[in-house]
Amino acid sequence: MAWPQVGRDVGRMWRGSKVFFRYLLAKEDCEVGLGLLSAASNLAKPGPLNQYVVRIANSGRNPADVVLTIEITAADIPSPHSGPYTWFTKQLTVQPRTSSDIVVLFDWINQVKFQIDGVLVPPDDFRREAMVTPRLYSISALLREVQGTWIDRLNVYQELTE
Repeated sequence: MAWPQVGRDVGRMWRGSKVFFRYLLAKEDCEVGLGLLSAASNLAKPGPLNQYVVRIANSGRNPADVVLTIEITAADIPSPHSGPYTWFTKQLTVQPRTSSDIVVLFDWINQVKFQIDGVLVPPDDFRREAMVTPRLYSISALLREVQGTWIDRLNVYQELTE
C-alpha cells in the first residue's frame, strides 16, 4: 500500500470538506435569477403573437420585487452603437422559495402581453425604435432589482421571416 498517496488523499478530502462547509455557511449573494428563456419556435412572424417563456427563481426567504426587461436586437449589426429594435418591461413580485414562469406574447409590431399566473397584463413600458426586417435577432431577458441593480441576463436567437 502506498501510504504517501493515502496521506495526500486524506489531505485533499480535508481541504475539500473545509471548502464545502465554508460554502454552506456563506451568505448567498444572489437569491433571485433567471432560470430559463425560451422561444416557442426558432422562427418568428410579424403579426401573430409569438410566445416566449421566462422563468424567474427566488431562493430567498422573502418576496423579491424585480423588473423584467425583454430586449430585441438585430444579431448581425456590427456596430456596438446600434440600439435595440424594441424593448418592454414588467415589474413583478417573485414569491420566496419558488420559481415563476412568465409568458411573453409579442407580435413584432405593436402588441405585447405578459401572462402572469394565467392573467394577461400589459407591459409597464414598451418602446420600438425601428421597423422590423427579416433577419436574425437576439432576444434578451434582463432582470434587475427595482432600485436598478442588474441581476441576470439570458439570450436566445430567433429568425424573423415574412
